[in-house]
Formats: sequence, C-alpha cells, structure tokens
Amino acid sequence: MDGWTIEWDRGRVLAIPTGGMAHHLQLRLADGRVVEPFAEAPWHGEPDVLSDTRFPAHLRTLGGEWPCVPFGTGEADPAHHGHGSNADWQLVEQGERHLRLACDFPAGHAVERLEREIRAVEGEAAVEFTLRVVTRVDCALPIGLHPIFRLPAETAGLRVEPAPFAKGQVFPETFQPDVSRLRPNALFDRLDAIDTVEGDHASLAALPAAGLGEELVQLWRCEGAMSLEDTAAATRVRFTWDPAAFPHCLLWVSQGGRDAAPWNGRFRGLGVEPIASAFDRGDLIRHAAFREGTAQAFRAGEPWETSYRIEAEAL
Repeated sequence: MDGWTIEWDRGRVLAIPTGGMAHHLQLRLADGRVVEPFAEAPWHGEPDVLSDTRFPAHLRTLGGEWPCVPFGTGEADPAHHGHGSNADWQLVEQGERHLRLACDFPAGHAVERLEREIRAVEGEAAVEFTLRVVTRVDCALPIGLHPIFRLPAETAGLRVEPAPFAKGQVFPETFQPDVSRLRPNALFDRLDAIDTVEGDHASLAALPAAGLGEELVQLWRCEGAMSLEDTAAATRVRFTWDPAAFPHCLLWVSQGGRDAAPWNGRFRGLGVEPIASAFDRGDLIRHAAFREGTAQAFRAGEPWETSYRIEAEAL
C-alpha cells in the first residue's frame, strides 16, 4: 500500500489516500513485543480486486481504521459510509510524529470538508486520532468511526469487554442470509447471552466464536471504551472515544461468513464502531431501542472536532 508513514519509539502506522485510512498499526510494548491490532483484508494487492470498480474503494482496501461521515447508508450520501470513505484524501502536513489529512466533499453535499490527524504518543504504545468536520449547512448527520480489529487464531482467544452500556440490540433484519444466527432485533444486557434463531444463546464476549460467521449488534449508550484482551498473547488493546460525540457502538463480527467476491470466505475481523447512528442504515431508526444520539448536529462553517485513542499493554 502506498501512503504516508510515521514511526516512533513505540510504534509505526501507515495512512493511505483511500478513505484516509490508517493501516498496519504496530504498537511496541515495554517488554519489546509488538502488537498489531488491526485486521487487514487478505485481498490487498490482488490486481483483480483493486481494478474492479464494482467494489467501493474502502472495500478494496478493507481493514485498519477510518472515519465515516455520514455513517452507513441513508439519504445524506449515496455512498455507503459516506463520500470520504471512498475518496482519496490529501496530505496536509507530515511531521516527525504526526500526519494531517483532509478530504473535500463535492459541491452541494452537506459536508464541506473532513480533516483528521494521526499522532503518535511518544514513550507509549499508543496512537491518538482527531477528526474535524466542517459542513456547508446546519444539519444533523449519522457519523461513526470504523476500526476493524484482528481476531486471533485460537478459539475464544479474544475477550471483548465493553464499557457499561444501557442495552444491546441485534441488527433488526437477518444480517447475512443463511449465515447470521443471532435473532434479529433481540435485546440483551450481556455480550455472553444473546438470543439465537435456534432458541438458545450465543456469546460475543469471547472470539472467535464457533458458528457465528457474520453478525452485527448495537450497544446503546455505551460509555466510550472497549478493551480487547488476547489471552494467548497476554496483551490488551484498549480503544477509547468521547461518548458525547459517539453515544453508541456497533460490533461487527466477521468470521469468514461472506462468500461473495472479494470476501470469498477469507475475511476475519471485529469492527468496533463508535457511532451516532441507528445501526448502519437510516431506515432502521424505526427499530431503534433508543432514538437519542442517532445523529450528530453540525452548524454551517463551524468546525466540529473529536478525539479518540488506541493503545496496547501487556497483561
């Protein structure tokens, strides 16, 4: 992948033009071990995928982390996860320990410009991100962040520990026909006890999980943090964000459950997606367990800004 790289004493990260995505993050622990928290699609670099315009640009380079403004699919933008997810971003500034990228939106779009900064935290196995949104008009838009974390090969090798949340809800429709097993629209209070279509319970608290190929759930009123503990490697990745900016969180579990190209049953990852949205489709708000916090308000010409952080530590 071509792009811009920053390195520091405790890590390395690559940013690419497509979506302004951050890829191939490496975080070095105090004991010298390197944690690579992001999932990366196995089709990176495959010519037939890279040249196939049937696939949106962010799918051709799937993995890592990027912002979605607007988030999902809705009336505000015809592109899934918004224009900025599929457009080429420009490098605004590159310092020794930071990158600033920007994406200008087409004339007539409610959004005028997105900017993001990726900054290394000197002396820490951590990277910090800042997202700035400028709109042309007063508006309320669904927005989100889209990091996809690596799933370890060991069965139930990853413990998923969200901050407290008010209620969990399974995607209101069958998420992936003939694959998804969680009961559509089921409500839950714990990740380890979610209703299935067979009438029993499944767990997303420990991954990989046998029999769950493709699932999507929303954690309503999540308090802005997620810890992912790799029990075999004895490491923990912690992702924190501002719950005032992103009051809820989607969990997307993909364990080889998509057979169409370019997936071909090959992709494995856990999307931890802080959002101000109802799932990833605007029409699904009618099923939402809560209506508050399903869009973020913006004032024309007034920059809106938020920050978030990904860090790693030894257990």
